Amino acid sequence: MITGLVIIMMLLIEFLNIESHGKTLYKLRTKNTLQVIVGTLLGIIPGCVGGFAAVSLYTHSVIGFGALIAAMIASTGDEAFVMAATSPQSYLFVIIILSFIAIVTGLIINLVQKKRGVTSTPVCKEEFALHTDEDEANPSPFKLNSYRNLLTFSWRRAVIIIGILLFIVAMLTGLIDDGGESTGRNDLIGKIFNERWINILFAVISLFTLLMTATAKEHFIREHIWDHLLKKHLPGVFLWTLGALIVCGILTEELNIESWISTHSNYMPLIVLAAAAIGLIPQSGPHVIFILLCTQGTLPLYILIVSAISQQGHVSLPLLAESKKRWIMSKSLCALIAIAAGMTCYLIV
Repeated sequence: MITGLVIIMMLLIEFLNIESHGKTLYKLRTKNTLQVIVGTLLGIIPGCVGGFAAVSLYTHSVIGFGALIAAMIASTGDEAFVMAATSPQSYLFVIIILSFIAIVTGLIINLVQKKRGVTSTPVCKEEFALHTDEDEANPSPFKLNSYRNLLTFSWRRAVIIIGILLFIVAMLTGLIDDGGESTGRNDLIGKIFNERWINILFAVISLFTLLMTATAKEHFIREHIWDHLLKKHLPGVFLWTLGALIVCGILTEELNIESWISTHSNYMPLIVLAAAAIGLIPQSGPHVIFILLCTQGTLPLYILIVSAISQQGHVSLPLLAESKKRWIMSKSLCALIAIAAGMTCYLIV
């Protein structure tokens, strides 16, 4: 499911770039402050969808490292649903604090990079396509004459369309899910803050990309979807995600995190370090313990903020597939910021 979400987001961004004649992504490339704000807004979207979009924009050099870190700090992955359903007031407070820290951190990173003359090198050397020639690919589901491209129905187009259709069906029927945590509530709040509505929304977005694929010219299908997204990105995202989740699954089964935290709950500096360290796990699940303990009053709320800064659920997995070095850099930096925030709160409180 993670692989499907990442590829769909890449397709959507590629389409928006072409439809806007490159204006949308150009504004982001030239305005660092806007990048940080957009990254933060994408990060606070519940689930991993917004974070996946931010990583995709970063790997194609549309946004910089500061905006990426802002998105990762603001993102809490699937834990956002649990947080919101368990304690909406605490969730709102945490999101406001995370957004503030994300924007400030992103702007500081941009300022430091500017003073040092640091320029980000692209993770993916092939940028998003932009075509102005009428003979080139210009997918547009909004033009009826674009559907004439279905007359040149190649096997590549057929495979992509069938794949997207299967993905939509799987999303709507619940045949696959990304391991999201249950909110544990059956009341109105539990129904509102539920991952199900995100799956439905993403099924609709996938339907949009399906229409885009159906109306695209063969050049776009062959070179930009098949040769670039599917052949280059899909295998790496799938294999590295699979490997990371297997390792994380084994570790979390062997480690009794909840028992350890309960035993050492009186040693706040140690809990701060533990929350930041556990946040390094690129998976949803292990971090839920901090939500439960903080909302129950067993641990202070700032521990939840530490955990939220350090962890992003599955968001960082596509970055791991594209660049191990930048994955380590970004995850380490988020953990250090989380520790700094936690220790500051500990000394003040």
